[in-house]
Amino acid sequence: MVCELVRHDGNEGLAMALELSILGCWRGYPLHVHTEGLRGTGKTTMIRGAAALLGRLTRIAGCPYNCDPACPHCPRHRGVSPEAIAALGREEVPMPFLEISASAKLGTVVGSIDLARLTAAANAEAALLPGTLARAHRGVVFVDEINRLADVAPELADALLDVMGTKPGRLQIEEAGLNPVSMPCQVTVWAASNPDEEPGPLSDVRRQLADRFDFGVAMRRPTDPEDVRAILRQDLLTRWFARGDLGTSAKPGRCTEPADASLRRRTSGATGGRILRLPTGEPSRGTSLAGGDPVNGAAGGQGPGHVRGCTSHGSACAAPPFGVR
Repeated sequence: MVCELVRHDGNEGLAMALELSILGCWRGYPLHVHTEGLRGTGKTTMIRGAAALLGRLTRIAGCPYNCDPACPHCPRHRGVSPEAIAALGREEVPMPFLEISASAKLGTVVGSIDLARLTAAANAEAALLPGTLARAHRGVVFVDEINRLADVAPELADALLDVMGTKPGRLQIEEAGLNPVSMPCQVTVWAASNPDEEPGPLSDVRRQLADRFDFGVAMRRPTDPEDVRAILRQDLLTRWFARGDLGTSAKPGRCTEPADASLRRRTSGATGGRILRLPTGEPSRGTSLAGGDPVNGAAGGQGPGHVRGCTSHGSACAAPPFGVR
């Protein structure tokens, strides 16, 4: 089952940066990506779509910090013997993809006191509740409108600087009544912003944060009329699939392949071969990938402009996650 997003010269830069960043996640080396562009150019759609390609990781069973069984790092499992870790068991879970908004609170991002355990009727104790950054260990955090976050929530920008400053970064949680807790935090940060809107480009708002990104990708709308036709046609087909108007077994909100092979051939020709095929398992994620929103979805276009820090290493990806047919 796939969802399709038209790939053109306007979004190649971001696609390449995300491919390399995903490979970095798989290898345990975060590569941070920041994309800037006008509203409606598809930045958020493409980033959220790439989350479907992150894959899975193995962690200690039930660990909210995603501890690697071979190298536990969290307050619960750090220093525990390998035999005890083996007894706890392990599990495979999707690689985390979490989001931070400009309105988020510091406690929910970094971590805070677990009130449920503190007020438990039996065995009450002071314990930490991991925040977004701690739960995204070995995964990705997406920050939309990061320039606005840096302007209105400087304390959140400071937390991002801590986890992006080194590889892996460091996360320190300080709460009244508890000893400070510090741990490594291997988080990849993907961010998007609209530099033409207040408060302006991220480099003007918080230069230190802008410099932490390994890739800076400028986005623009598609300029080729054929690309625009392909995007609109693909958006229309997605809506048909979601409603089940093509006589398939499609369920609302889920992207599916059409049963009519001749329709597939016609639509493939209409898009001129500019199809980006993204696997998906979640209905809501599939819908957003295919561009259900005509403003921020696939009806917009994405463009590279420049990719800062992108070298010839990109050619080493012989079979990139973003497959073009």
